[in-house]
Amino acid sequence: MSKSHINYYWILVLLLSQFWAMSAWAKTDYTIGILAFRPAEVVKATWQPLVDELQEKIPNARFSLVPYNYPDLEKAVNNKSIDFVFTNSANYIFLQHFHPRMTPLVSLINQYQNQPLYGFGGVVVVRADSNIRFLNDLKNKTIVAPNTHSLGGYMMQVFELLKAGVPTNQYQVNTVGMPHDKSIKTLLDGKADAAFVRTGVLEQLFASGALKPNQVRALPNLQEAQFPLKISTEIYPEWPFVAMPHIDEKLASQVASVLLSIPQQGELAKKLGIFGFKIPSDYQPVRQILQALRAEPYNTTPTFTLEDIWFKFHTSILTISALSLVVLVLVGLLFNTYRKLLKSHQKLKENAEELQLTALSFNSYQPILITNDKKEIIKINKAFTETFGYTEKEVIGQNPSIFASREHKPNFYKNIWEQVEINGFWRGEIWDRKKSGELFPVSSTITAIKDPTGKVTHYHASYLDITFDKALEEHYKNLALTDPLTKLANRTLLKDRIEHAIASAKRYKTIYALVFIDLDNFKVLNDNYGHHLGDLLLKEIANRLTHNVRDLDTVARLGGDEFVLLLESLSTSPEEAYEFAAEIVGKVQQAILVPYLLDELSYEASASFGITLFSDQISNETLIMKQADTAMYQAKNAGKNTISFYPYNSNEESFS
Repeated sequence: MSKSHINYYWILVLLLSQFWAMSAWAKTDYTIGILAFRPAEVVKATWQPLVDELQEKIPNARFSLVPYNYPDLEKAVNNKSIDFVFTNSANYIFLQHFHPRMTPLVSLINQYQNQPLYGFGGVVVVRADSNIRFLNDLKNKTIVAPNTHSLGGYMMQVFELLKAGVPTNQYQVNTVGMPHDKSIKTLLDGKADAAFVRTGVLEQLFASGALKPNQVRALPNLQEAQFPLKISTEIYPEWPFVAMPHIDEKLASQVASVLLSIPQQGELAKKLGIFGFKIPSDYQPVRQILQALRAEPYNTTPTFTLEDIWFKFHTSILTISALSLVVLVLVGLLFNTYRKLLKSHQKLKENAEELQLTALSFNSYQPILITNDKKEIIKINKAFTETFGYTEKEVIGQNPSIFASREHKPNFYKNIWEQVEINGFWRGEIWDRKKSGELFPVSSTITAIKDPTGKVTHYHASYLDITFDKALEEHYKNLALTDPLTKLANRTLLKDRIEHAIASAKRYKTIYALVFIDLDNFKVLNDNYGHHLGDLLLKEIANRLTHNVRDLDTVARLGGDEFVLLLESLSTSPEEAYEFAAEIVGKVQQAILVPYLLDELSYEASASFGITLFSDQISNETLIMKQADTAMYQAKNAGKNTISFYPYNSNEESFS
């Protein structure tokens, strides 16, 4: 090989090695689209440290941040020109409606005075001298809000009013635009009776001196008393950081890992003005608000493709298909059985008596017996022996009444034989008794067999054990009346029991008690250890409640960590009823305080109790429940792990 050829060879090797090195170090570009409420350059400067953190921790990717307004962000998602989305919860639900595979990786945790805010809510604000105390007081009032598209400044409050039984046509809403401060100013100017704002707005105005705390008052949500900001609604999740459907799982996991590993209240979090990030929240409550208010994207009838339907409902479709197949098989079996019985019946008419008896007795898997015209048993088949437990020798010559369960009235059997004599057959359900004494339900058919002259010569009875069907029917009845998690009475059954108690109280002048129980700090257990341990605690609480009340009392679960006791027939004396109720509830209170072992976690719990006594002075089930609920919140406000009584013999809806 010549010297010039050798030089060309090494030059080629050098170029190829540089190309491979460049390929190995090539980075893929990824764009993060963020919803911008402030100027784009301010948004980019605020969140650039987060982009730098992702860049540092995932070196084989290059990240860039692009602020968008609402229309441009929607367009970028539709065009797939961005890879990740950081937006508010309502906008996420809007985008995810049209792109169901958009997946939240983490949820934002904001902060207030170094305290984490795991969500946000809405506030209903009134002037300090206003006589508006409850959401129901807003009927026929004028309310001011930033705009009707604001989740925290309008939709959350309207949703709470709907749940309180106050529809939008019972009050007037005027909008004044952003920022939320304008709504407060309009309220103070006397141009509205109440104002809707997002949580945190009042605290910001107080801190800046633009508003004094003694000028306004927020309608409180007692269920969210632990929230550090004034709030009138439930708490809803903060901004999600979302991966677009085309992002592979490995990169999505890396991004989620980086965001979750940012130290809460650390230096980077402080730069960003947040507390940190957490695992994705449940955004279904936000979707429920948008659906209830018919807000976008639920303001029009949705269009589904077959692919969308399969993606969303494939589990249900497969389940229904399997059940349908089972039903078809059962229908086929029933039809086949009916066809066999019909064929057997035809043979009884056409063939000789002995041939009839043989075909019916031995060619069926169902229990069958034959009697003569005097209703004396002359033959049974093998299936009858297996089901009822009697041998043929034990029943020959006996009347079928030996199988009677005594569960039916005497006229029941008389009516059966009247139907057989009139129509030639009877078909229905009946309770029979086995040789062992066990009672069981059967579906029975009794047919009169006649000779060519029309005279009855025999009676043919077939049976089908329907024990399983009855058990299944009872199971579904229980599902409709009991709580699936704890097996306690649900709201429907509790309402029925209270109505019976009201009627009984009126008739016998007896005093009853309704007790509302709300676990203290239950949300802390769920947030810190997960819903699995929360469910274990709820089941253990249900068990302790059941074992510490009387058999005639009712224990129910309304949902979440709310339980109810209906204490029946306490006394005819208010003083004795009060003492008896206090004794029972005190026993329950002590039972709840005993430590729990949830898997391997030792946990202590307490509860707040609200008690109302009622007799013939109240006939309104809703009012009784409201009184007990009011007493329970009085106990909560008194420091928790306390018992509070609603004033007896009062129809008022608040404490005197």
